[in-house]
Amino acid sequence: VQGPGKNYKALLHRAEAQKEKLEKLKSTDKEKAAAVEESIAWKKAMSMAEGEKPTDDPRLLKKAMKRAENKKKKSSVAWKAREGQVKSEQKKRQTQRRDNLVARKKAKKDPHQKGKKGSAKIAKKKTIDGKKIAGAAGKSGGGAKKKKGRTAGF
Repeated sequence: VQGPGKNYKALLHRAEAQKEKLEKLKSTDKEKAAAVEESIAWKKAMSMAEGEKPTDDPRLLKKAMKRAENKKKKSSVAWKAREGQVKSEQKKRQTQRRDNLVARKKAKKDPHQKGKKGSAKIAKKKTIDGKKIAGAAGKSGGGAKKKKGRTAGF
C-alpha cells in the first residue's frame, strides 16, 4: 500500500496510455495530433512554471518507482534487525530475572543468613574496626533545636 506519496504505477500507466493515444492520433489525424501535442506541452510548461514536478515521463517514473522499492526494502531490513535486537534483549532480561529469582530463593533457604536479606552486609558496613558508625538514625543529639520566643509571621 502506497503512503501519502505518489502512486508511481498508476502514474506510469497513465503516461504510457497517453503516449499510445497520441501515437494513434498521429497515425489517423496529424493536424489534430500536433494541436493536442502543443496543448500538452503548454500545460506541462505552465505546471512546471508553477513549481509542479512532471509526472508524464515514463523513464523518470520508472526510476522513482525503483528508488521507492529500494527504500522500502532497506527499511524492511532495518525493521527486522531491530525486531531481532528487541527479542534478544527481552530474552536476556528474562534470563537475568530468572537467575535473580533463583538466587533469592537460595538466600531464603540459607541457614547462615537469618532474618533480613543481606543483614550481614549491613552489619559489616555499620562498623569500622569493631566500632559502630553513627548513621543518620544513630546520631546523638536529637536533631534541630527549636527557637524560643516569637515565630515568623506574627
